Amino acid sequence: MITLYHGSNMAFSVPDLSVGRQGMDFGKGFYLTPNSGTAQKMAERVTRIRGFGDPIVLVFSFDDMAARQANMVLDFDVMDRKWVEFIIANRTGDESAVEHNLDARHPIVHGYVADDRLMQIIDDYENGDLTIAEVERRLANAPFRAFQYSFHTPEALAMLTFKGVLQ
Repeated sequence: MITLYHGSNMAFSVPDLSVGRQGMDFGKGFYLTPNSGTAQKMAERVTRIRGFGDPIVLVFSFDDMAARQANMVLDFDVMDRKWVEFIIANRTGDESAVEHNLDARHPIVHGYVADDRLMQIIDDYENGDLTIAEVERRLANAPFRAFQYSFHTPEALAMLTFKGVLQ
C-alpha cells in the first residue's frame, strides 16, 4: 500500500469522476500525488482559481501492487516522446493520436506532472519550435519532477481507500 494525496478546496471522502475536467495531462480523472507538499500547493491553487472554500489535502491509500497485477496501470517512468505526445493528445482532445486516454482506456496512469514550466517546453514542441530531441534533452534537465497518479474508471477508484485529511 502507498499513501497518495489530493489537493482540493473542499472535503470529501468519495471521489466523483464526473467532476474531473477534460484537457488534463492523463485525461479526465481523479488526480493524486505521493508528495503531500505538491498536494498542498495544488489545494492552494484550486482554492484561488475557484474563489471559494479552503485549501485541504485529502489522504488515500492505494494498493499499487494489486493494480499492477491487474494490468490497470500505464506508467510513464521517463519524460520522453511517448509521455509528451500522450499529454498533448489528452490536453488537445486528439482522438486520432496513437496513444491517449480520452476514452479512459487506461484505468490508472502514473507519471510526471506537466507543470507550467514543463508545459512551455511541450508547447514549443507542439508549435514546431523544438525538435523532439531538444525537448527530451530539456526535460531530462528539468529541475521539477513530481509524480502523479490519475484514476479514470470506477474500478480504478475502488482501489483507493480514504484515510482522512492531512493535518
